Amino acid sequence: MSDYRKMAYAEATAAVQAFIADHPGYELEDEDPEVFAARLPRGTNFVLFGHHEDQPVVYKWYAADWGLKRFRNELAALEHFAATRCVPKIHAVAPDQLIVMDRLPGRFVDEEMIDALGVEGRQSLSRDVGRAVGELVVTPLPGGPAEAGLFVGEQIIPWDLDLEQAVNFYTDLCHRDLKVFPAGADPLYGESLYLVEAQAKEICKQRHIIFHEDLHFFSHRGRLAGIFDVEMCRYGTDLMQLERLFLQCGPKALDWESAFASFSAVTGRQLSEQDYVFLMAMAMFYFHIRITRWGHPNPEQDYVAQFLPSIRASALRYAKYVDLRAYLPSLV
Repeated sequence: MSDYRKMAYAEATAAVQAFIADHPGYELEDEDPEVFAARLPRGTNFVLFGHHEDQPVVYKWYAADWGLKRFRNELAALEHFAATRCVPKIHAVAPDQLIVMDRLPGRFVDEEMIDALGVEGRQSLSRDVGRAVGELVVTPLPGGPAEAGLFVGEQIIPWDLDLEQAVNFYTDLCHRDLKVFPAGADPLYGESLYLVEAQAKEICKQRHIIFHEDLHFFSHRGRLAGIFDVEMCRYGTDLMQLERLFLQCGPKALDWESAFASFSAVTGRQLSEQDYVFLMAMAMFYFHIRITRWGHPNPEQDYVAQFLPSIRASALRYAKYVDLRAYLPSLV
């Protein structure tokens, strides 16, 4: 276990034990910290398992300094999506430090699970997930765009209520600061930036929502158990969210047609080829943000070279729906 994870484990355990001392009925499970660290070797928080009476719970702890904003963002997102019943229910909160929530049964979807489900089981699970993501999308903004400000600014990463401006903030950083690296001369890198900037102009036409970028979910007995890890939720659009759903689909993953059919039934959204171009642009933009280190570039390390293969792979996933030669000529 790294020194950081040792510190996080010790502080999280102390915080949970202090919480339990003041809240009868809560318990903490014993677990070897080395085993836990092997499952989650990195992260911006630390998660411990326990029970509230007979209910399995998660204790999600954040550090007192940099974790405060993420704590507040996660709490706001859990409350925002609570009515959908797609996210864990909050049991209790220790202000600015700890959220106690339902522990979802099941596990992440992987190839082994998909193979075991068979064709019909895979389609059924895909419909579950598409329906749930649709429920997130149709959840009304909290009081309107002004109150969505909790999910912008420096709350988690530099962001803005003007979403075109928010996107361009990152592409500007990519152009200005990070094309000094050799990988920045790759034509695909420039093409991806120009495509994202062009597609950002389409944002004003889309449904504005709180979108869940780190779309993680568990499946249990072939059904969706729930969606979690909402600390990175922020102001966005329905198509930004749909791109995250598309990412979860593939030959050994969820079935896109089944997932989108359920999503569409909930949201009313249909997709044109132009919409698929936008999805592709957002798939690449996900890596542009990471090249800039979430708005805080590190000019000493070539993140362009690190993430350019992922940009290429994410674009190729859309070859069935988009004429790649028209938008990324160097790719084909």
